[in-house]
Amino acid sequence: PMVYGIEAAEEAAHRLKKDPYHWTPMAIENKATIETHVPLEVTLTFRQEQILKMVCEKGMTNSQIAKRLSLNESTVKMHIGIVFKKYGVRDRIQLIFSFKEKIG
Repeated sequence: PMVYGIEAAEEAAHRLKKDPYHWTPMAIENKATIETHVPLEVTLTFRQEQILKMVCEKGMTNSQIAKRLSLNESTVKMHIGIVFKKYGVRDRIQLIFSFKEKIG
């Protein structure tokens, strides 16, 4: 686990050097609009899609999702982490903006 954390930190530092806006949302002049990095095509598993909709459409917490799907909360956290990585975001707010932008 420690090695993975170090590798992930190094990867994030590399991405920031390559594309400084990848992880950081940029506020537009009036700060009403936030620009996020959204991949053109995001492929999710059935469970990841389920959890994504529960987060973005219903605003459910990890524990609420875990209870609804009869999963362990750590499993839900893992799925959400994978979704964050696939969408190129770092938190739920950015994920919701990216999801809404993708579906129109």
